[in-house]
Amino acid sequence: MIIADSRSCGAGARALDAWSASRWTDELGRQAKEHLDAADTDTAVVAADGADGWPPDAPYDRAISVYAVDQVPWAWLEQTRPGGRIVTPWGRLGHVALTVTEDHRSAVGWMRGLATFMPARGAPPASGWLHVRGTGPADDERPFARDLRPLRDNAHLLFALRIHLPDVQISTGVDDDGVNV
Repeated sequence: MIIADSRSCGAGARALDAWSASRWTDELGRQAKEHLDAADTDTAVVAADGADGWPPDAPYDRAISVYAVDQVPWAWLEQTRPGGRIVTPWGRLGHVALTVTEDHRSAVGWMRGLATFMPARGAPPASGWLHVRGTGPADDERPFARDLRPLRDNAHLLFALRIHLPDVQISTGVDDDGVNV
């Protein structure tokens, strides 16, 4: 719902909508175009690398991505008009809603929501348990005396940890022992 609100363009607006090429096929493109035509939209469907945008139809009022990027591609800023919006999932944190500045040299905005999205093609995978923990015996293993509920309940703490430790995925569960991380 938050992403839909951030994506809102309004009637007559021009938008670049970038989808991950890792799941794109010619057949999917043909079906998308067929459905968009049936809905009587004035929409072009182009199979290209979303990170490059689509310069022939620029400038856009919105650049919208449905796959997570670690860095907002410069092409999106170049192809979005000053005052236009760039909305994209960012890293493994949530999504950013940015407004292109009047001088067209940067974009400003904020992080919205905590969520996970499909990463861009070629993005490194998140570190797995063995990468974080290792395969040998623990050097120092003991019961954890702190209350772990904040790791389950405190969105601000989770946000700060995701910024500081982007490759660590924090999962919580509750059993007879209480909260487990």
